[in-house]
Amino acid sequence: DWRAYSLLQLALIWVFTLRNANRVPSEASREWFTRSDHLIHEIRTLRRRVSKHRARWVAQLPQVSPNFRQPGLRIGIVSVCAYPADHP
Repeated sequence: DWRAYSLLQLALIWVFTLRNANRVPSEASREWFTRSDHLIHEIRTLRRRVSKHRARWVAQLPQVSPNFRQPGLRIGIVSVCAYPADHP
């Protein structure tokens, strides 16, 4: 469901922001069998459905201490951001 939601968001960004200032053009609307109000409704509906599922999934994740280290795990994380010296 998150993938579907992400694809709908991508469509929203492309159609609304990059191309047409918050509207589906009439020609594309006929071709895609949708309208701006339908697309917005579907995105909001899917967002509510996915949010409930994600909240349940996140609630089941175990809590892990920020200073947890797994012996033998060989992964390095590098940050190129300019954090202050006292940043955790």
